[in-house]
Amino acid sequence: MSRSRDLANARAAEQVEKRRRATAHRGLRTSLARRTERSGGRPQPRQSSALLGGAGAVAAVRVDTAPAPIAVPEPMPEAPEAAAAPAEEHHLPSDPVPVSMVAATELAHGAPVYEPYFEEEAATVTAVLDPVDETTILDPVDGEAVDETAVLPPVEAAGAVSAEERAEPARRSRWPWIIGLLVLVALIYIGAQAALAGTTPRGTTSLGTDIGAMRASDAASELDSAASAMAESPVTVGVGEATTQVVPSDIGLGVDAQATVAQVTGFTLNPMRLVAHVFGGGEIDPVLQVDDDALDAGVMAAAADIDSETVDAAVVIEGGVASAQEGAHATHVDQEGAAAILATQWLEADTIELPATEVEPDVTYEDADAYAAWLNSTVLSGDITLAGGGASAALTPAQFSAGASVVSDGGELDLVLDGEQIAAAVAQVAPATLVEPGEPTFDFDGNHQLVVTEGDAGSGPDAATIADAVLAAAQTTARAGELPIAEIPAVTAAEEGAADFQEIVASFDTPLTNDSIRTQNLIAGAAHVQGTILMPGDEFNLIDTLGDISTAEGYVESWVLVNNLPARAMGGGLSQMATTTYNAAYFAGLDITNFQPHSVYYDRYPAGRESTVWTGGNQINVEFTNDTPYAMILDSYVANNRVYVAVWSTPHYTVETQASSWTDIVQPTRVEVDITQNPECVDTAATEPGFLITNYRQVYLDGEQVKDESFTWRYAPHNGVKCVDPGDQADEEN
Repeated sequence: MSRSRDLANARAAEQVEKRRRATAHRGLRTSLARRTERSGGRPQPRQSSALLGGAGAVAAVRVDTAPAPIAVPEPMPEAPEAAAAPAEEHHLPSDPVPVSMVAATELAHGAPVYEPYFEEEAATVTAVLDPVDETTILDPVDGEAVDETAVLPPVEAAGAVSAEERAEPARRSRWPWIIGLLVLVALIYIGAQAALAGTTPRGTTSLGTDIGAMRASDAASELDSAASAMAESPVTVGVGEATTQVVPSDIGLGVDAQATVAQVTGFTLNPMRLVAHVFGGGEIDPVLQVDDDALDAGVMAAAADIDSETVDAAVVIEGGVASAQEGAHATHVDQEGAAAILATQWLEADTIELPATEVEPDVTYEDADAYAAWLNSTVLSGDITLAGGGASAALTPAQFSAGASVVSDGGELDLVLDGEQIAAAVAQVAPATLVEPGEPTFDFDGNHQLVVTEGDAGSGPDAATIADAVLAAAQTTARAGELPIAEIPAVTAAEEGAADFQEIVASFDTPLTNDSIRTQNLIAGAAHVQGTILMPGDEFNLIDTLGDISTAEGYVESWVLVNNLPARAMGGGLSQMATTTYNAAYFAGLDITNFQPHSVYYDRYPAGRESTVWTGGNQINVEFTNDTPYAMILDSYVANNRVYVAVWSTPHYTVETQASSWTDIVQPTRVEVDITQNPECVDTAATEPGFLITNYRQVYLDGEQVKDESFTWRYAPHNGVKCVDPGDQADEEN
């Protein structure tokens, strides 16, 4: 039963109680008592009442039809007299009987209730019953005893409607409105969410870019531009001071702009989306993209730049004193951890410290420092003396430790002395301990045939064992020991390439002039060229080979051509040595890298295929390279009024050469030279014309052409000289 019904019942019970104590109620009970006496002790109701809702409220109504007989229930056990009398049946009269309303409140509920009707009394009777659960017993009226009154339990009359049923239509009438209102609110909410699904909330930012109040596609495009720029910006990564740079886009890192924007767009029923549109979206985290394979490859490459191996602490010896130097730990990047950090932090910082492990070196600084201290107190603590080979040598720590080193083997330090350096130091302080070995000689006999003589062996400090001798001497009290002496073998002729000097593979010769002084320079120059050995790949340099152009080397002054005018200079005529040597190399097929013909033509040389030499400013030289696989030796000499240069080696190239005709010929004249300005001026006749000429060379190897060269040169006319004195000419004119 609902709370409203309980309140109604309580009010009805209160009204019944008031009326029961009223005067009318007491009269009713008196009348009922009299009728009980007439009917043998039991009241005879004309029609029973219907009790509504368990409240015991009885309302009188006009009855138009006779209801079915109502059986009177048995009396309560406490009233045996009333229980002994059988219940009688009564019928309502066919005509309606006016009945007075006893309780207005009960009538308001609309329940049809009939009051008792008695034949003797046609008067309107009001009956009031107490509310009971099952039966109601009337109290005595004014102290008069009533044997017992049986009250029927509530019986629903035909057509009776309860208060709850009467309230049901009202409740049903409100629900459609409530449901309709909820549906309307839901439709408005869904519509609002749908309408805002395609745009970002105002005030929304990501990666520092404002994408608020934009369509989803526009916001994604704007964010994609910003993200792409950031992905192209290099990020510095490293461990400590060891760093490198990576470009995020190159190592598979980026931002999914559409997915980022989708966090605040698209249809959803989440009310926070509407809140964001009203109050602003704020910053949203970007959705990161990671290509795992590219990231792993990028981290591996970065690690290769950053990783380092351990560096043992070292001991260095300078000036005979040992000292320790710091080493370094190894650094190894944790590539898996580095990839995880880069994937999440590349947008957050310009420099990212990567996780790494460090490995301590085998030799620590403490180890090196202790070893250096030991060396300084023992091996390097003073001079040592070595004696042998009829001589002795005292060496300082700086001398015997020159070139020494301290090496590490699995963390163990060891001193290594340089035997060659020690042997050289001994030979320097005690020259008697060294006998130099002889070198092979290469001479040419009177028939210009090659003669090879092997050199003799020498002796000196044994470089292979002298280091051990020094260490042994350093551990003695006297700091002295034996000097080991060993034979020093001579360089063999074979080592100088003698096996390749089989025959003359190319030669050239040029005629001498009548100038004996000039010839002396050619004899000295040929002596310097003779015996020059060129191993494969060696370069010949004529100026270096001729040596110092001085009287000490056998050279004298002679005529030369300077600015197309004759003059005297030291070594005059050596240009013929240059031309002869150049042509020997030319026909050997060698690579000629430097030469320059004379400015005027001399008919003793092949036109355009010759060279001069000049050791002053604007140096002119002859240079060529032995580009064969064989060693070669040059033979040069003056004989039979000619200068010769021959190349001895193993045959390799075959050479062919041609020369063009002379063209653009310019005839020579005589020029006047002021003898007051040129005291050594000599009259000469005009000789050769000026002209243009080209020489061609084809070089073959095993029948296949490997070089095809040409060289063009323009000669000036070789004018004569007429020495004049401007003063004499003035006298003649006068």
